[in-house]
Amino acid sequence: MRRLMLVTILSLLVMALVVPGVSAHEPQSNGYWYTVHYGDTLSRIAHRQGVSMRAIIQANGLHNPDRIYSGQKLWIPVREQHRIHVVKYGQTLASIARSYGLSPWAIAEANGITNLDRIYAGQRLTLPW
Repeated sequence: MRRLMLVTILSLLVMALVVPGVSAHEPQSNGYWYTVHYGDTLSRIAHRQGVSMRAIIQANGLHNPDRIYSGQKLWIPVREQHRIHVVKYGQTLASIARSYGLSPWAIAEANGITNLDRIYAGQRLTLPW
């Protein structure tokens, strides 16, 4: 009896760890499922989808954002409204941030930008609330 119970518990643990793409967190907001493609990074996905890396990490309960894999399903949370800024020639993250009363680091994080000096005209930036 004890052995059967141990086997059952181990089986349940293995199933919980092996099932790919299933989040331990139920999506809490509006959004959609995104399937990770070969070569995707979390920052690229966040940038392309117009959400912050932090939002994706929290929505999916990711422990290591550097470890996503092709075929994995990620919940992409979306808000009812987005504040988007389209970068104009000559603008910097600092000047954009000042005009919205935000910090440049907050905008960078919301868009997966790692180098504050690397934005370009025409780029769409999601502004954090």
